[in-house]
Amino acid sequence: MHIREKINDIKLIFRMSKYLLKISLRYPVNFVADFIELALWVAIFTTAVLLFSSPDGKVQGVSPALFTLWGFIMFIFISDVIWAIGGGLRYDQMTGILEQNFLAPISEYYYPLARLFRVYIRDLPLFFFVPIVFWIFTGEFIAKNILLSLYIVGISIFCFIGFGYLYAAMVLRMKRSALVSNILQFILMIFGAVFYPFSALPDNMLLISKVIPFSYYIDAFRACILGIQPELIEISLGVGGMTLSPFLIELIIIHIVAFIFLALGLSVYRRSVIKAKMEGTLHTY
Repeated sequence: MHIREKINDIKLIFRMSKYLLKISLRYPVNFVADFIELALWVAIFTTAVLLFSSPDGKVQGVSPALFTLWGFIMFIFISDVIWAIGGGLRYDQMTGILEQNFLAPISEYYYPLARLFRVYIRDLPLFFFVPIVFWIFTGEFIAKNILLSLYIVGISIFCFIGFGYLYAAMVLRMKRSALVSNILQFILMIFGAVFYPFSALPDNMLLISKVIPFSYYIDAFRACILGIQPELIEISLGVGGMTLSPFLIELIIIHIVAFIFLALGLSVYRRSVIKAKMEGTLHTY
């Protein structure tokens, strides 16, 4: 019975995602604009990387431009969480439908997830489009260890969802999203080395990068798909007679961080929703 209930919950999330997807597809101009916007982002940042790097300035034998490609892919996943979960709840609050949605006989966790899955489903063509544009623009493309890279993306999404719930809890409390979302993206673009290798950062900035959990997801994903060694962790670690490589250490880190973010995010978000219901502030603009 318990398993059947969980299956029904998953079906409910996908039905909600389908409903939200239908609404977004009513505006095909926005969908086309996303393709144009992403193509421009790829062109702008790839050009910047190529202009400010020497012709022979490869990192572990890989062109810095390829770091831009796969870092940007991860950046899309993170940005979707920030805007779909946190920004989406704020939008519903401003339009006056958030309280009705939370008073419906469904778990308060489902609605943010449905918004996120709707975005990821809509973005699937974009994830294939960006590498194609990059290849056309630069003539370069590397994609190794595809299955393991996809697994890292999956673990990353669990972490991002946990962060999304934390961010949603903050939005419900502070009534702000657009400004904070832009600040978060700006910080991630700089210290997360989204558009360039971590080795391009000065030592002082690199210390900040190592404190930001998302940096390890970007580094692990790029190291895996490019077939290189991680940049944030460069030494092996001996544990119980076993030697853990830098890549394996990063895999352990991203699993632990994903569990912490998900558990903490769900707990904080639940308390925030309960408090907002008790205070009657779900509808507050």
